Amino acid sequence: MDLHAVSTSDISFRLGPRLNATGRVASAEKALRMLMAEDDDTANHYGLFVEQCNANRKAQTEQIMREVAQKILNTPDWESLPIIALHGEHWSTGLVGPIASKITERLGIPAIVMQQQGDVLTGSGRSVPGINLLNLIAEADGLLTRFGGHAGAAGLTLPTANYHAFVDTITAAASRPGLNLPQPPTVNLDAWLPEQAFRLSIIDDLEALAPFGHGNKLPTFGVPKARLLYVNTMGKDKSHLKLTLGTRGKELQAIMWGGAHRSGELVGATHVDVCGELGVNTYQGVRSLQLLMEDFRIPE
Repeated sequence: MDLHAVSTSDISFRLGPRLNATGRVASAEKALRMLMAEDDDTANHYGLFVEQCNANRKAQTEQIMREVAQKILNTPDWESLPIIALHGEHWSTGLVGPIASKITERLGIPAIVMQQQGDVLTGSGRSVPGINLLNLIAEADGLLTRFGGHAGAAGLTLPTANYHAFVDTITAAASRPGLNLPQPPTVNLDAWLPEQAFRLSIIDDLEALAPFGHGNKLPTFGVPKARLLYVNTMGKDKSHLKLTLGTRGKELQAIMWGGAHRSGELVGATHVDVCGELGVNTYQGVRSLQLLMEDFRIPE
């Protein structure tokens, strides 16, 4: 990669997750040594370790997500639950927090995911907007060994024998009137992007607002009734969804990571509403506009 072309998005979505992975599946020490390296050979040596950790993180996360999905489907009335708490013996405590975030995003409810180590459960929880997870967990104070955190995220430890009582307590707390759980999924759009605006120069306009991050997030664009040219899957395991939108010669590639399972929703569709963040894809030296899809739907 051309270092002069590195963007805040590259740091946030490519480098950041790789550095984070080392601390979740191994030790962050070698990631630090990579950043402090004074020559390319040393940096590449530790960089390979960092990349291996990231691949390991992905593989473990996928395996845990499959087990989590099965446990959710086996839970009675899971679609109407106001909160969920799950545990597994091989669910690394370094990965349960991000997995809880994934559940929260998909189901619209607070989620707690824990690793079982004999007679002890240790894990993390994530919440949805407007719901104080720490207060819900505090309702079960007497069942816990320890807990802490804040409204949006918390960590906890409890005896395995207290699991069912803990679930009953937090479920009752999350079922109170006014909390309105589960929350219906929503996407807040910052602007609409019509097909005539499918141009790479829009990225230059956005860069005037950089750097992006917490407190200054990338705008979320909605593309209404975009013409759907092609539907493809991509990636080594064909798990990602790729849509080609617009008209030939003026196209927009829309990517949904991990979204290949939703391709069936697009059978027979000629137009689609999509939303997400804009970015640049560089392939063989050619730059093109790209949308990282957060969601899509068939227009009414």
